[in-house]
Amino acid sequence: MELARFRTQPYTCPYLPYETASLDYRIAEDMSAEAYHELLRRGWRRFGFDFFRPACPRCVKCRSLRIDVQELSPQGLAATSPSGGLLPGNVFDR
Repeated sequence: MELARFRTQPYTCPYLPYETASLDYRIAEDMSAEAYHELLRRGWRRFGFDFFRPACPRCVKCRSLRIDVQELSPQGLAATSPSGGLLPGNVFDR
């Protein structure tokens, strides 16, 4: 059951200070497993009864990305910079 839904007022992004951030919230309890997984599939994150997702007016840099680990293969997944070099801290370059 959904108890509340709201969007925060815009604020300075804590990750990218030159961007404006905002969050959509849903407060819910007694949610079915199917509804829960659908929210996660659609980019919502969960903390207790709170579900939230970025709703930034001009930026999509922190949108959720879900990866099916059963299909994950390290071949071809090395993170690269725009110039084509490996980024530091890449899990697959160790």
